[in-house]
Amino acid sequence: MSPYQRVALIAACASLLVTAFPRPSAAQSAGVIRGTVTDASGGAVAGATVILEHGTGGYRQEVSTTDEGRYAFMNVPFNTYTLVVSHPGFASVSRSAVLGTNVPVEHHVKLGIAAIGEQLEVTSTLRNLEPTRSDYAIDAVSVQNLMSAMPSRQVENLVLSAPGIIKDGKGVFHARGAHNQSSFVIDGIPVSDQLSAIYANNFDARNIEGMTVQVGNIPPEFGNKASAVIQVSTQSGLGRGRPIFGSVSLGGGSFGSAEASFKLGGQNRSRAFGWFVSGANSLTSRFLDPPFQDATAQFEDGRRVTAGGAGLGNSGNSQSLFTRLDYLPNDRNFLKLNIVAGRSRFDVARTPSQHLKGQSQVQENRNLAIYPSWQHVLNERWVTVVAPYLRFSTAVSRPSEGDTPVTFGVSRRLDTFGAVANATYAGGGHNVKFGIDAFAFPSREDFTFGITDPTFNPLPAHSTAILLPDGTVSFAFDPTLTDDEVAALLIGFNPNLTAYDRTILAQAAANGSAITGTPREFSIRQRRRGEQFSGYVQDTFSFRSFTVSGGVRFDRYRFLTSETALSPRVGVAYRIQRSGTTMRASYNRIVQTPSTENLLISGTAPAATLVNPLTIRLFGSRTRQIRAERAHWVEIGARQRVARAGSLDVAVFRKRVRDLHDNDQFLNTTIIFPIAISRGRVQGLDARFETARVGGFGGYVSVGFVQALVTPPFSGGLFLSGASVDTFAGEEFVIDHDQKRTAQGAMQYVNRRRGLVAQLIVRYDGGLVTGVSATDVPLLAANPDTASGLALLDLGGEVVRVKPRMILDASFGIDLFHRDRTRAGVQVDALNLTNTRGLYNYLSVFGGTNYVPPRTFNMRFKLDF
Repeated sequence: MSPYQRVALIAACASLLVTAFPRPSAAQSAGVIRGTVTDASGGAVAGATVILEHGTGGYRQEVSTTDEGRYAFMNVPFNTYTLVVSHPGFASVSRSAVLGTNVPVEHHVKLGIAAIGEQLEVTSTLRNLEPTRSDYAIDAVSVQNLMSAMPSRQVENLVLSAPGIIKDGKGVFHARGAHNQSSFVIDGIPVSDQLSAIYANNFDARNIEGMTVQVGNIPPEFGNKASAVIQVSTQSGLGRGRPIFGSVSLGGGSFGSAEASFKLGGQNRSRAFGWFVSGANSLTSRFLDPPFQDATAQFEDGRRVTAGGAGLGNSGNSQSLFTRLDYLPNDRNFLKLNIVAGRSRFDVARTPSQHLKGQSQVQENRNLAIYPSWQHVLNERWVTVVAPYLRFSTAVSRPSEGDTPVTFGVSRRLDTFGAVANATYAGGGHNVKFGIDAFAFPSREDFTFGITDPTFNPLPAHSTAILLPDGTVSFAFDPTLTDDEVAALLIGFNPNLTAYDRTILAQAAANGSAITGTPREFSIRQRRRGEQFSGYVQDTFSFRSFTVSGGVRFDRYRFLTSETALSPRVGVAYRIQRSGTTMRASYNRIVQTPSTENLLISGTAPAATLVNPLTIRLFGSRTRQIRAERAHWVEIGARQRVARAGSLDVAVFRKRVRDLHDNDQFLNTTIIFPIAISRGRVQGLDARFETARVGGFGGYVSVGFVQALVTPPFSGGLFLSGASVDTFAGEEFVIDHDQKRTAQGAMQYVNRRRGLVAQLIVRYDGGLVTGVSATDVPLLAANPDTASGLALLDLGGEVVRVKPRMILDASFGIDLFHRDRTRAGVQVDALNLTNTRGLYNYLSVFGGTNYVPPRTFNMRFKLDF
């Protein structure tokens, strides 16, 4: 039976379960709060104003009750809210409303006469459960007022406001010491593909209704990539009370950046059908974080190359389209369809030496995702959803004539076909959920490369080599060399690459070596289909002042390796009512599968023939497949309400990891190969303070500390040279996920009546570990490609890091015109206001070199109707 047939059988079995038992529900990240408003005699109160808002996050919805006194808030992100009901002549009611599952939460409100003040609220049987995990809701002000000329590429910046998230180059971030091992859950559909700019096109941030970042005590329903689970609820046409609404936006700014976008949506008269569609087109001359910026490179022959803040050859454009359709035939069924499409085309940023040679590589990424779902409410306790999903992703990187030091081409396609099916029960103080996620992922990857620079793999003098037609090499060093001298040469020379070196014959003629055969281009074409099946059961319940969450997850993974794992997870919280303090502790076993992108290229036999002999000598086997990462996480934390000022959350964590996953950067290209490192130790502290909103003012402060140590050997990757592995030499070392101090704070002011929004964001990063040592400085200073970055390194520590940096961003927006539901306004952003120079990383084996953007100004005009 083929993998596709097996997955089809699994999906069919899931469908049978859905009809035979309570139908499973997807991991939705938004739900419904609804109810009725009546007077003291039980009569319906029509036209009552019902407001749902989040005091610290800035989220706010407002509806009016129908003639029957009913109200409903659709598509509400999971969180704790304040529900306010008012009507002239009646006393207002204000109550807490907690939404944590897709079981509709009902609040039935009885209003008393204003002079008497009598009021009564009757809610559903759900109890308020204290949080046992570290999760952080991204405030609505940040979501609705994105800082950039290209808001469609701002999802990563929203995630960075949560504690424990470290920013890296190319749109990558590290969550609690992990390398981008994050899942996005978009309206309940898990997406574990890598979505940073070099891999794919991330979700357009302007389509977000709400976002939550989870980094501790991850529920069993989430796996595959679980170092951070980013739950996104998207905007919908339902619940707006309008047949049509929308917006048009035009913006631009520094580096020739420009973006045009639109949104349209609405619902029919019966409020049963809603539609929403949005699109954006953007361009810029600074698409990626370049390896050379704001400097002049001086070459020995007198030539000079000067780059500004955009870097060299860094232009790009992107397009996105999002559609959501909702249909509510009755109170018990909810049908939804999401379609997400994106495309980007960009230059691969160059170093000065590549610029002189005329390198002009281009990459294009395309993706399409289709997410239908059906949610069914069996009764007030059971809610179910079945949601199949399809994703198609391609990436093509084309070589150019002037490529140096290597020329390469990559063509990659990854498809995913699957379904999630879960059931949720809420009652008797319990929130129970169980379900499955089954999918197949056929992958196709082509990779070619050849060496074009004689200094990349310099041939030792008096060597002999026979280049065989299949690409293998019979190589011998100068017989007069000792074993130690040969080992020293292998640090900078890989004999297995000579068959693919266009310069090897000229090198041999110049240094007395003998080469037999003709060099050719390395080429690999791989096709394979993988599959994964996951099932879980979990419960959260309360007992007196305790809240307990627990469950277990089962995973079966087959691709280059076959693995099975069982992952128990448990958490407990204790509420001290008098002080408003909640203490929590948790243990998680987390199993994460390898990144699929470029895994076929580096994880199969042809790529193993390229491995440097020194690497094999240090670490043994020529080929060691990447296995699933298995970790034990422990967390202890507390959440404290600080009177009416806000809330403080603090957590300490420790992780012990086997086969810790990371990436191997292929030179300064956009090609990154998955790797695993034998063992890892990660520990740290996160804290976040959110202020209450008073007089329009609000804000937050997030701080973090993380220590990350790993011990080789490595698995996977494409380590062509011996230098990097010789540096690590099998000893424990500090990896570039380690950063001693991280902090981000924001102050916000919102005046809804005037349509005025002002934001000030300050971010401090203590500096990631680089891929160099202090002894490398003379060589780096002599290299025009790397010399300018030395001034941005901290060479005085135990390991070399990039220097700490503080970045200040500011934004101001105001309505220029406001009448009824039509608004026209302008927003001005100043990013890196002080023009701080800095690096995200420098010559890192795991991330290359990437510069921080310089000062950038942007302006955007927006019309809402």
